[in-house]
Amino acid sequence: MWLFIKVTMGVIDDFKTEKNINLIFIAASKMIKDKYSELETSDNDLLNIINSIKITICSDAVLIKKIVRLMELNKIALSKVKDHFDDMINKKYEPEIIEKNEDKIDNIKYDSEQLLLKVLELEEKRNAANSFANLQKETQEKKYESIIVSQPSNIDINLKIIEKLELLSKEKTKINSKIIVINSYNRDWINKQYRNKLSFSINIDLQKHNIKIDKLIMPNFIKDKTPYITMSIGDSKFAQKFIFILKSTNSNNKWDTWENANNDNDNLLLINTKNWHISFTDFINNELDMGADGINIIEVNEKQNYIYDLTIDNGNKKKYYDFGKCNIYDNLLIKTNNGDNIQGKILNIDDNILTVYIENIEKKELMNSSLLNYKEQYSILLSYNQKLYY
Repeated sequence: MWLFIKVTMGVIDDFKTEKNINLIFIAASKMIKDKYSELETSDNDLLNIINSIKITICSDAVLIKKIVRLMELNKIALSKVKDHFDDMINKKYEPEIIEKNEDKIDNIKYDSEQLLLKVLELEEKRNAANSFANLQKETQEKKYESIIVSQPSNIDINLKIIEKLELLSKEKTKINSKIIVINSYNRDWINKQYRNKLSFSINIDLQKHNIKIDKLIMPNFIKDKTPYITMSIGDSKFAQKFIFILKSTNSNNKWDTWENANNDNDNLLLINTKNWHISFTDFINNELDMGADGINIIEVNEKQNYIYDLTIDNGNKKKYYDFGKCNIYDNLLIKTNNGDNIQGKILNIDDNILTVYIENIEKKELMNSSLLNYKEQYSILLSYNQKLYY
């Protein structure tokens, strides 16, 4: 019994992988192109449909108990995709009896040899054609057998292609990922002082690349506010949520590492727009209090070359608290009154008076300037790689 459960869970894990979802996507795309060409369906819509079907299948306890092979799950997924588009067709047109010419039916069905040749061409572009030669011969023989027995269905032929692609995918070398780091201090912190919410545009072709949310580097006070963090990322129409748990902490460090609680295959970002909005909530689903920047300098006294006493505004207690605690030798980012960004290092603290070392600046430039507390900032680490198929 234990062995059966282990095998079943292994099949489910394989079914949910990014590689397998891509294979289902390719097979479904070919089916839609040939049979449902009159329907307008984007790649993003199809991927969302497949992911929804994936969740439905994985949640069906009765079904899962009966499945022992990956291809059975793939066949069910493709059947559900077909049912989805059949329903769309039924809603689009009024019910009527239509006599179909047998020749037209034959034309709609896939020609397995042509489809496999398309797969061969796709793999040749990725320098894997040699490994496909024997598979092509085998498939050609099966084609002649199928003529004698019965005409295969669209889904059966798509599943054969998935099997071939699975074999080829196993022979591929591991794809190297590149890392992107998003820092909260790069936001417009004068106009968007609260650190929690970020809005920006990312310069990556999301149609050709997969992106995964890997880690958060958070200031160490965050762990005192929540045992886990929920990050929401998306556009104005669609948002994904990822949960992060504390991975490592050290009292001597200013930052902690939080890692994605999801399995690696579930970290894939599904949105396809380049304009992102990111926010964080705590364990009771309230907006995570991460503080704010942009506190004002209300008085400047020059002590000696490059050393200034900066009096920061503590009249608004909430804003003063949100800025965060400062320590000697902390770094500050200063937005001067003429819009320049310069760095300073704290040498001494006396209540709300910070003695700061700042190079190459005049006293008049510091009046009515604003401060960002570097120690209270966070970073988001993402990785991306090119899709095998798109």
